Amino acid sequence: NNGDDNDNPSVDDDKLTLYEVYFKSAPGPPQILAVIIIMAFGYGAVVSVVPAVMVDRFARLNHGYNGTDMCSSFSSDDQPDECDKGSDDAQNSASMCTLVYNLLGFFSLPVLGSMSDAIGRRVFILAGLFVSLLPQICLLLVQEIESMSPYYYYTVSACTGCISWFAIMVSSVSDVITPKWRTACYGITSVGFSIGFSLAPALAIFLSNEEAILASLGLLFLGFVYAFVAIPETLSKEITDSVSDDRHRHSEEFSVKKVLMRPIQDLAILNRIHLFRMLAIANCLSYMAFSAEYTLIIYYVTDEMDFTSGDVAILLIVSGIVGMIFCGVLLKPLNSMLGERRLLIWAFTLGAVHDVMYGFAESKWLIFLGSALFGITNISYPAIASIKANNVDETEQGIVQGALFSVSSLASAIGPLSFRIFYYAFKGTRYPGLMFLFGTFLFSVAGLIAYWLPESQTNSNIMEQPPACGTATDEHSLATTFKDDFDGAERKSNLQESLLGDEVKNKQQLLLL
Repeated sequence: NNGDDNDNPSVDDDKLTLYEVYFKSAPGPPQILAVIIIMAFGYGAVVSVVPAVMVDRFARLNHGYNGTDMCSSFSSDDQPDECDKGSDDAQNSASMCTLVYNLLGFFSLPVLGSMSDAIGRRVFILAGLFVSLLPQICLLLVQEIESMSPYYYYTVSACTGCISWFAIMVSSVSDVITPKWRTACYGITSVGFSIGFSLAPALAIFLSNEEAILASLGLLFLGFVYAFVAIPETLSKEITDSVSDDRHRHSEEFSVKKVLMRPIQDLAILNRIHLFRMLAIANCLSYMAFSAEYTLIIYYVTDEMDFTSGDVAILLIVSGIVGMIFCGVLLKPLNSMLGERRLLIWAFTLGAVHDVMYGFAESKWLIFLGSALFGITNISYPAIASIKANNVDETEQGIVQGALFSVSSLASAIGPLSFRIFYYAFKGTRYPGLMFLFGTFLFSVAGLIAYWLPESQTNSNIMEQPPACGTATDEHSLATTFKDDFDGAERKSNLQESLLGDEVKNKQQLLLL
């Protein structure tokens, strides 16, 4: 940093708007947002195609279905038994894929976050984006080769959990955004996904399955190429050198045990203070519900509510638009008015309410209304990420975000499987969606935990803002602070020695008497 106030988001940022902080203050966040939007469009283009292709393929390969129409063309009342069994296979495979994907993330994310603190963010972002291309290639092969098992697609998708480019991108935003603005900027980053997932599913209405898959693959490749060209390294060389030197001084001999224990050691940051432990539990509970609904909601509304591709597109558009409004426009004023803690309470409360709507829904409009509330609950992630980022040093942004995503991954692994247990219990009843009441329970407990969080550590509006790093003025101020602390400690030590000497003299006089 050259010390220019216009390039430093921490200088007089009270006078800046959210737009200026995110898009003009520092390189990195605008390019990251562009990549997220492109990638979200790529994923969203096939969000309704994947269930249709996989259910039909399972029905044909595993259960002998040989009809000319795809299983997705039938309503729930006249759907062949083979298609019904194929749907169960697809949901079980999706749940198991989510389990493996997130277990891999649980072990890898803390390590990758820690490594990115020492090496830099860019290389891990590019590696994650490249790996994300592989499932779409497999999906295209499954579509084209009739004898190819869908398990290939789910296996490759699960393996991409070894590296999360989004978690590293969040750390990149933390590198250049001051604590006061992090919640709002995380919200804008999340809006990128909302834009893609709300608009891209509409492509499935106008494109065939094969065309939608090709469009998805092309968009993901475009995202990788743009990231390779445009995304800069956001972590300064001074910080990477400092982290590398510190770890080199404390390094030990290489051992297999050390490699295996590394994720657990990096996760220890979540056990540092009581606040982190409570946040980790709340995050875990809420993500169990989030992941289950992201994984299973399309299958559920298609099988039980007779949703068409158009209905699915409307469902995601409603959720996405509401999420964009709250995360991209309203999050900053809401955070300034309520603080992160109260934002979490409201988000988890609305999450509990929307799951009640899903559970008792007998018509499509109630599902759409619940989807709108679900879009609001997305403000919980920026709030949690901001609280943790604001309570650690700048050299630990990667490891704390990696650990946070790791806990989310563990919860996301458990969520869909646990919801499936409740689904089988209520399947065939008047309200097969009662499995979502388990989500109401999870959100309610998370909301209670958020209520008990200490306000002084969870509200960036009242927290003491740390000084900006990187300018000559900051270095002088920091050096002065260290000198004052050292002089004060030295004076304290001299005073203690003086008092101790007086005490010894007094004891000697008493002994003489």
